[in-house]
Amino acid sequence: MAASAYVNLFELQLTQNQPFDSELETHYIQRFSKDKKSFIHYQMPKILEDIVEGPSVDIEEWRQKYREVGARWLEF
Repeated sequence: MAASAYVNLFELQLTQNQPFDSELETHYIQRFSKDKKSFIHYQMPKILEDIVEGPSVDIEEWRQKYREVGARWLEF
């Protein structure tokens, strides 16, 4: 399965207020964690999931980690 298919499933679960499927999440992390361009697309919905679960989320470390990927939405 392509990285984008996993991310689509995670985003669907997020919009339905469901936790990410742990088996899918584990498999995705094992396959794509070393590929920053793919992994950034998992990390964004994960941050949104964390925001929903708690009031304070520090995203600065995440922004620094992915700055060289070149995503314009990191420049906020």
